[in-house]
Parts: sequence; structure tokens; C-alpha cells
Amino acid sequence: MNNSSSKFDSDTIFKSMEPAVPPAMSAVGVGAYCTFMHVFTLFTAIVNIIVIVAFFKFRFLRKQSNVYIVSLACADIGVAVVVMPLHMYESWNGGWDLPHWFCYFRNIVDAGMCAVSTYNLRVLALDRYLAVCHPFVHMKISRTASALAIAFS
Repeated sequence: MNNSSSKFDSDTIFKSMEPAVPPAMSAVGVGAYCTFMHVFTLFTAIVNIIVIVAFFKFRFLRKQSNVYIVSLACADIGVAVVVMPLHMYESWNGGWDLPHWFCYFRNIVDAGMCAVSTYNLRVLALDRYLAVCHPFVHMKISRTASALAIAFS
């Protein structure tokens, strides 16, 4: 790899990162898709809000493992509030009419929330593994360690 003579600037990099054009759909298909996405977005937000409210309302749900579920619900709400409506906007208009930086913002939020969800699921799986297979080790893990695991997600 010989890159001593090649120079990169931000315009070259950003031009190579143009967002993909969504496939063309009929007007009926776009309407059906956007209707489904509206319902799915509302359902996602409402169900995750119910999970968070139940966690804070009922004291018996306030366990260490359920904290990971609440964190996962927060990430899902982020996708439902930011990513899904912008994706519907793009589908409804047949392209992206908003500024390019806003498209990059949507993609960063989407990738970030997916990473947070994946990390939360990994930590939850590790927590459940320790609780079942190594209960004495699981009891030694403090709430501070759990809070740090969620904070880094």
C-alpha cells in the first residue's frame, strides 16, 4: 500500500459515504409501509415506556438483572423516537431531502443504539450465566459494577 503521494480531504471521504437510495415502491406500497412503520414505532415506544414505568413502580421488579432490561428499553425508545420516524420520512418522500449532516446523524444514532442494545444483551446474558452457573461469584458482583457496565453501554 503506497499512500505517500495520495492526499485525502474530508470532501473526498464524505462523497464516498453518500447514503444509499431506497428501492422504488408504488404509492400504495409506500403508504402501506409507512402505515406499518407508524404502528410499529408507536407500539415500540409505548411497550418500552410500560417496561420502564413498571420497573420504577413495582418494587419487586427492582433487581440487578432488570436494570439491564430497562437500559435496553431506553435504547429501543431512542430507535423508535429518532431513527424510525426519519426512515419513514425518507421512504415517504422517495429520498432524503434534509441536509446530509442530518442523514449522518440518523445513521450514527441508529448504529449507536444498535451497539448499545447488543452490549446490553451481552451483559444480560453474562449476568444470567453467572447467576445460574456460578451463583457465589454472581453474589459478589456489586451494584457498582452493574452500574458501570450500563454506563459504558
